[in-house]
Amino acid sequence: MSESNLFDSIEKALISGDLDTAASLIAKIASSMETDAETIHLLKTKIEQVRTNIDNIELLYRTAQKALEHDDPDLALSSFSEILRIIPDHEQARAGFQDARRYKDLRDQINDNLQKVYDAQMKGDFQTAKEKCKEVLLLAPEHEGARQLLKEISEMIAKRRLMFQLMESGKRKYQEEKFDEAISNWEKIADLDPSNNESKEWIAKAKQVIKKRKQDLTADSILRNAQRALFNRDYQQAIEILTDFPSGSSLHIDADVIRRKATVGLENQNLQKDLYQKISKAISEGDLGNADNYVRLLMSIDSESKIAENTRELLKEYDEKNPS
Repeated sequence: MSESNLFDSIEKALISGDLDTAASLIAKIASSMETDAETIHLLKTKIEQVRTNIDNIELLYRTAQKALEHDDPDLALSSFSEILRIIPDHEQARAGFQDARRYKDLRDQINDNLQKVYDAQMKGDFQTAKEKCKEVLLLAPEHEGARQLLKEISEMIAKRRLMFQLMESGKRKYQEEKFDEAISNWEKIADLDPSNNESKEWIAKAKQVIKKRKQDLTADSILRNAQRALFNRDYQQAIEILTDFPSGSSLHIDADVIRRKATVGLENQNLQKDLYQKISKAISEGDLGNADNYVRLLMSIDSESKIAENTRELLKEYDEKNPS
């Protein structure tokens, strides 16, 4: 084999990493041909460089493999690229680079869809979030994070659907004046989502109506009793009954009317009592003129009162004792 062919064989052996063959060929050149020392030195230097590169390549390859195992395709790509820079025809590195590129593209698609899931959740758009989760699982069926997210989002959609049904049912019950049933529905919403303000507002509204209804029932009973006392001219009792009247009742105008009538009635009653005393005194003193004036004034106030009746009895008694 000529010297030129030997050098070509050495170069091929070095490129392929076949260091034993390269060393054997170099030894053959040194023993059988006159080769200058500089050429031999350059060949040996080349061998050492290749040895170093092989060590580096092995380290880079292990690094790339571990990077893929630990979900770091960027590091894997840079490691495979460095191997290909050293040995452009390194088949395993080229295949690994392509795998890492596909893995990175897949990971980027997954991360992009997951970000869309989170964005949709933040906006309360759980249907879009669910669709994006499904897209992730189409790309990576075993993606545990996406599976868990899909489960949580599906549960949230079901919960929101239930909350909507409870809210609408509660509103219907409210319109039907079935306030306790309406409140029961809205309280279930509050249990499902304590931050739901709409259900709290409806609960407060319904309870206020119930409270007002109870107040009106109480007020109506009080008004009936006060009206009965007023009819019986027991004005003091009517006023006392109204002291328990609930201030928030919508029947307060009726209560005010009865209270005013009872107050006026009590004042007139006291005035009649005073006039009755004056009539009695005038009659006992024989002052019939003043007695007659007092009687007319008393009767003009309330001729149907008990005091008016007593006055008529008093006058009748006087007439019987003093016939004209």
